[in-house]
This record gives sequence, structure tokens and C-alpha cells, in this order.
Amino acid sequence: MRRITFFARPVLLLLPAVLFHGCYSFRGVSLDPSIQSYYITPFANNAENALPSLAQTLEDALREKIRTESRLVYNDSEPDIEFRGTLVDYRISAEAPGPEK
Repeated sequence: MRRITFFARPVLLLLPAVLFHGCYSFRGVSLDPSIQSYYITPFANNAENALPSLAQTLEDALREKIRTESRLVYNDSEPDIEFRGTLVDYRISAEAPGPEK
């Protein structure tokens, strides 16, 4: 069994937010007023068999989520907050069809 690395934890926390963006919102979250800008470090894709574009897709979805649901401004030179992550595992599994619910 693989252990979750420090860098994988942010991805595991952000992945549901990005994939289920209709179910999660940044609204209601309070940020310190001194935090004005953010930066997203390019995600590393260390997962075997993962789509090569998956890391970029996650970055883009996170950037769009922050842009539309917060007051933060993207800044790559001196950001107040930085997001970073690494994809460490990617799996596809088959599931048999079941009865309708």
C-alpha cells in the first residue's frame, strides 16, 4: 500500500473541489484582508498511466474556481498565497452496471 506524501495531500483535498465544483463553494470562507493575490505552482504529474494533460486541467479548474468565487487576483511574481500539488496515483476501474435507483 502506498503512503500519501506531503505533496499529495493538497491534491487530494483540492481534487473533490475541482471535480465536484457544483457541490463545493468558496463562498462563506473568510480570508485575512491582507491576502490579495494567489499563485498556482504547476502541478507535477508523477502518477503512472495518468493522462498527460490531467495536471494542467486541474490547475486550470482551480484557477477558474478561485477567479470566479473569490476576490483574489492572480499574481506570479509576489503572491500572498500559493497553491501547489503533485499527482501521485491515477486509477481507472471498471464497474458493472447495476439496477436503477
